Amino acid sequence: MPAEITTILQCKEYTLSRISLDIPIPGFSGFITPWLVSESGGRSILVDPGPSCGIASLTQALHSVGVHRLDLVLITHIHIDHSGGAGLLIGAFPEARVAVHPRGAPHLIDPTRLWESTVQTLGEELALSYGEITAVPEQSILDEQASPERVEIVDTPGHSQHHRSYIYRSPGGDIAFAGETGGVYLGIGYLRPATPPRFFYETTARSVEVLRERLQDTQLMLYGHCGYTACPLRMLGAALEQLRLWKAATRDLVTKNPQADVRKAVDLLVTHLLESDHRLAKLESFPAPVRQRELYFLRNSARGFILAETAQK
Repeated sequence: MPAEITTILQCKEYTLSRISLDIPIPGFSGFITPWLVSESGGRSILVDPGPSCGIASLTQALHSVGVHRLDLVLITHIHIDHSGGAGLLIGAFPEARVAVHPRGAPHLIDPTRLWESTVQTLGEELALSYGEITAVPEQSILDEQASPERVEIVDTPGHSQHHRSYIYRSPGGDIAFAGETGGVYLGIGYLRPATPPRFFYETTARSVEVLRERLQDTQLMLYGHCGYTACPLRMLGAALEQLRLWKAATRDLVTKNPQADVRKAVDLLVTHLLESDHRLAKLESFPAPVRQRELYFLRNSARGFILAETAQK
């Protein structure tokens, strides 16, 4: 099936669209969403193409709206669900140039180690469901010194060491692609951290603060997973508050349960946070497959907090 394309913003200078990929994993429909900027002058920019299993539907969807050329592909970070299919995408759009952090570029060119770490982090079943990570030709990587027109790069490490956010500057209004800097936002009533191991609290919090400082005049912030907001400063503030809440809860739990193993500590922390963090309130209203997906990622984020806290002791 082709991916679903939804127009989010249209002005004289550009059209912003969200592309919901057809991902053959229960609960993942509409969860992985590349963003497309179609400029009135003809340039097309795609942000985070997604995993290999979604590239066929992505390509079909792009063609269906008349996009037969991609000029620029912006990668916020090289995790499999954001860039695993970049090589396949370049095969379909060979003229495109890929902007990525210098630390991430070698792993797009040769994804061998990236695949190994992906299997270790996500498990073989989910990794294989996303599909093989395909290599990006070295000549397709945009030179780090070549600043893309209208695109401001903001390094925002935390979710990964090589994470970047992008601000698209335009007279029609600035928009920001935050990746997972401000967590995962699935609409009013659900915001969660994106803090997989290895997690560094101070680095993550500082990146949220940096992005908040840079988005004073930005009208929309687009998250790495389907959500967006017209109140980026407020939502980044909420993300900071949530990080502080989770850190305090983790420290309290580890202090009170010093002998608990990581798995038990994660269970205790997630149970506590589901009761105490109002930003998770909407979870129970999600369909069962989506709820199961989110519980998996909540546990993964909680594990990041637990390991970060215990490493300090």
